[in-house]
Amino acid sequence: EASEVLSRAIELAPNYVPAIYELTRAIFNSPVRDQAAEFDEKDRRARALVDRMVELAPDSSYANGWLSTFALEEGDLQVAALYRERAVAGAVDSDLYLQQAMAARFLAQLGRLKEAAALARYVVDRDPACISCVSSLSYILRQAGSHREAAETLEKLRKWRDLSARMYWNMGVAWLVAGEPGKSLEYFDKTWPGNRELGKMLALHDLGRVDEFEAEFSKLRKDPETHPESIARIYAWTGQNDLAFEYIERTVDREGPGIVLSLSTDLYEPIKSDSRWQNLLSRYDVAEEDLARIRFNPKLPAEVEAALAGK
Repeated sequence: EASEVLSRAIELAPNYVPAIYELTRAIFNSPVRDQAAEFDEKDRRARALVDRMVELAPDSSYANGWLSTFALEEGDLQVAALYRERAVAGAVDSDLYLQQAMAARFLAQLGRLKEAAALARYVVDRDPACISCVSSLSYILRQAGSHREAAETLEKLRKWRDLSARMYWNMGVAWLVAGEPGKSLEYFDKTWPGNRELGKMLALHDLGRVDEFEAEFSKLRKDPETHPESIARIYAWTGQNDLAFEYIERTVDREGPGIVLSLSTDLYEPIKSDSRWQNLLSRYDVAEEDLARIRFNPKLPAEVEAALAGK
């Protein structure tokens, strides 16, 4: 529905960059069945809109934010960092907190969790209604191992608004890793198809409902449309390392090297002590020492600078 309304807005005002930006977001986040052709079409449409934003407003946060996202997908972290810096620098008042939140998320992906958390908390304190900002803070808390706090951060949103399927997925994962699979199952049931089944299996496993887990997982493995990364997550979470790494390699073959950084989530925690995990990260230049070489210096608010300096 959002895509239809935004497409109409762009018909009426073809050069209105905020509408082009929002349409890009609607297309990029729209759920599809796990079919390569659908993903390719989504990607083509989104990139065409970003090209239009670059043409109309090359210095804007709208254009540079998306260029950073695409560079990250392609595995070019230094280029992604450059565009993310430009997005923060070019943000107008209405977009500033969102761009700072995205910068905080990128800091976390680079392993700079102290800076990431300080910036994310600053943003949420000033714009608690920014869903993406709250989501970024929750993501950073998860990366830092504060899973209960991550889940409770998202729980606060339920007091005043309905949550999206994506947010319910994030809540389910946070509660699962926090050791409350029963609560996570409740939230996984509210996310979109595909992730709903994946989350349900993870929760069933941790609840000890082995027969249900095995039956569901068997169906998932036999479905030709199942993404290999979904299977990799389940094998990783259930401690089946050999099969987990086999399906991770299938995922990289399918998605390209840019997917490797996004694999470093808490659902892969059980296999991160395996030497093959570090070998994987090193092979695709996203090991800790590789991330430390990425130059990323977004302009931070004075309050955040002071907090980080201990003042």
